[in-house]
Amino acid sequence: MARITVEDCLKRVDSHFELVLLAARRARALAKGATPLVKCDNRYIVTALREIAAGKIVIDKEGSPLIPKNQEEKMVESKKLEEITQELSQYVTNIEEEKSEDIENTQED
Repeated sequence: MARITVEDCLKRVDSHFELVLLAARRARALAKGATPLVKCDNRYIVTALREIAAGKIVIDKEGSPLIPKNQEEKMVESKKLEEITQELSQYVTNIEEEKSEDIENTQED
């Protein structure tokens, strides 16, 4: 499966060397917690190769991986949504705990 991915990547990148650098940098970013841009349950390097093959990652003049602007905005929106969901979940949990305490206090009286 990875061989096909590499061949697909070479259509998007000029050389094997660039591909190795780009994939390695992106795999490191994924390992540090970057959000994957494609659905993939594989290792970080395979996910990076799939992103490159899909055209989700490009290389800049310095050789660093770049995420196109619209993809970056989607990632930010996704992270904000995750934060809001976590905050809301914590709020609901706190309310439920308060209700339980109120019920216990009422029963004791």
